[in-house]
Amino acid sequence: MISTELPAPSAEQAMADRLYPTTAANRSPPIVPPTDRAADRPSTQPAPMKAEELPAEVAALRNEPARRIFSAEKTYASTGIATLFTGQPNAVDEVHSWSNILSDHDASPQEASALIGLVRTVRSDPPTDETVESWGRQALAQVRQQYGDRADDLLAAARRLVARDPRVSRFLVDSGLGSHPRVVNMLIEKAASLRSAGHLK
Repeated sequence: MISTELPAPSAEQAMADRLYPTTAANRSPPIVPPTDRAADRPSTQPAPMKAEELPAEVAALRNEPARRIFSAEKTYASTGIATLFTGQPNAVDEVHSWSNILSDHDASPQEASALIGLVRTVRSDPPTDETVESWGRQALAQVRQQYGDRADDLLAAARRLVARDPRVSRFLVDSGLGSHPRVVNMLIEKAASLRSAGHLK
């Protein structure tokens, strides 16, 4: 299981925190703001969506020949994704839906396993708003330290990636994982890769 506990800031991150202090402009986490989280602590269960409700950009992506050839369920069968829906009457449909979402983001089985581990952790111990805000500050500092002048462009691309599928954006908001440094870094890398391949506007 992947822990959501983060290591103590390194000397480099401490420097980044000083270089990029929290201001009104960067107080919100880089991907999704915590103020969007429902006050009643919503379930971190991914929400179902009917096939006909797929966003047009996602539907077009799934209609490409390579996506029709390879089964997303088989690709992620070893990741433990099925365990997220154990005991649910619609478990088969949910595994199908979320396997395809992982494929939409070009996630490797290893990346999917890491994300699923984080999902299990926040389900068993949901983060407080304070924790989510702390994740966001750390993520933003790390992104600016790592990417420098490219940070804002890469963050904007990651936001577009998340926004193209409302199930993904809502799940990241409700779970708080949209602010987690590991998830933010993964989304940035995926957005950059998908944009280069022409799969992200």
